[in-house]
Amino acid sequence: MIHLAIDPVALSLGPLAVRWHGLAVAAAVLLAVAVAECRARRAGLDGEHVRGGAVWAVAAGLLGARLLHVVDQLDFYLNNPAAILALHEGGAAVLGGVLLGSAAAGLYARRAALPFWPIADVAAPALALGLAAGRIGSLIAGDAAGAPATLPWAVVYDRADTLVPTALRGVPTHPYPVYELLWDLGIVAALALWGQRLRPDGLRFLAFLTLYAAGRLVLTFYRDERVVLWGLQHAQVVALLTLAVTLPLLARRWRERAPGG
Repeated sequence: MIHLAIDPVALSLGPLAVRWHGLAVAAAVLLAVAVAECRARRAGLDGEHVRGGAVWAVAAGLLGARLLHVVDQLDFYLNNPAAILALHEGGAAVLGGVLLGSAAAGLYARRAALPFWPIADVAAPALALGLAAGRIGSLIAGDAAGAPATLPWAVVYDRADTLVPTALRGVPTHPYPVYELLWDLGIVAALALWGQRLRPDGLRFLAFLTLYAAGRLVLTFYRDERVVLWGLQHAQVVALLTLAVTLPLLARRWRERAPGG
C-alpha cells in the first residue's frame, strides 16, 4: 500500500490557501496552450488565434467541468445551492470540461472565420498532455478517489483535509488519477506515432475525443461514484454519449481520406 500524506495546501498567503490541485490545473492549462501554440506555428497557423481560442476554451472548459459535476450531484446541490460556488471544496467533471471547451473553441473559430478542424488537430495532443498534468493535482487532492482495492499499488489517504469522501479515508483505493494520467499519456504517444496518418483534417481531434471517452468509460469502473443508469456511473454515461457522436464522425472523416492516404 502507498500512504499519501501530502498537505493539499501548497502555500498560504495570509487567508488565501493555494492548493496543489489549483496549481496543477493552472500548470496544465499553461502547458496545453504553450504546446498548442508551438504546434500551430509548425503547421503554419496563427499562434495569436490559438491563444484567442484558448481563452474561450479554458473558460468554457472550467464552466463545463463544474456544471457536469453539479448535474451529477444534483440532489446535494439542490439542497445546498451555495455550495455550487464553493470551488475550493473540489468537484469537477473533466469530460464536461473537454466537451464544452471544444464547443467554445469551435464557436470562436467560426466567429473568427478560421478553419476549425486544422486548429482542433493541432490542439488535440496538447489537450491530452494538459489532462495528464491536471491529474497530478487530483492525486494529491484526493478529488478523484478510486474504488476500494487490495492491490500492492493501492493508495491510502491519511489526512483529514483531503477531498476524499469520509468513508474512503484511511481505506486502500485504486489510484484512479494515475490510471487516467497514464491513459492520457498513451493518447499523446498514439497521436505522435500515428498522427500523420490521420487525414483529412479533423481525424486527429476526433481520435483524441474517442480515445479519451473510451478511456473514461473503462477506467471509471475503478472509481467510487454513484451508479445512475444501466449499472454505469455518470461519467460513463457521458462517455457513451460522446462515443455515439465521435465514432460516426470519425468513420465519416476516415472515408473522406484521399486514395492511398
